[in-house]
Amino acid sequence: MCSAPYDPADPAGPPPVQYTPEQVLQMALAQLEIEAPEIGITPKPGPGIMGTVGVPVWLWTPEALWEPQSVTAAVPGLSVTAVSQLADVTYDMGDGTDVVCDEPGIPYDRSYGLQVPECGHIYEQTSAGQAGQEYPITATARYEITWTGAAEGSDELTASSPTALPVGEYQAIVTSG
Repeated sequence: MCSAPYDPADPAGPPPVQYTPEQVLQMALAQLEIEAPEIGITPKPGPGIMGTVGVPVWLWTPEALWEPQSVTAAVPGLSVTAVSQLADVTYDMGDGTDVVCDEPGIPYDRSYGLQVPECGHIYEQTSAGQAGQEYPITATARYEITWTGAAEGSDELTASSPTALPVGEYQAIVTSG
């Protein structure tokens, strides 16, 4: 015996949609806001601005990016809660060095002078010879994602953002007088 095709005039309505735990998980993951890190850097790249060989470059990200984010997706009979937490930010400094920061870092203040920051880098060579005469810098945020409920597990997601910094050097010339 075959069942009759769905009749929109039938007061019982269409059969209920059945979701799998994987589908509900995907709904939860789609709600997470995985953001590319805003790069805080001193010296701040811009016209006429240049880093200096041997002088610390300060790096940081907004503290709000480090706050955990929790979302829940639910359908009748199933729910999944997903939590994302920024684990670290890796800065590819363009000179073969990666700087991994597991904290936001501290925005530079002039009162710090030439202190070496907890999250920073010191260039040992100028950017002369690099494309655009500057070092490309890429910050990659690594988020740890966990989920519980109708589906359980974990994964990592990343998001990146670029900038670039020209780096020069000062040279002293001593003359006798």
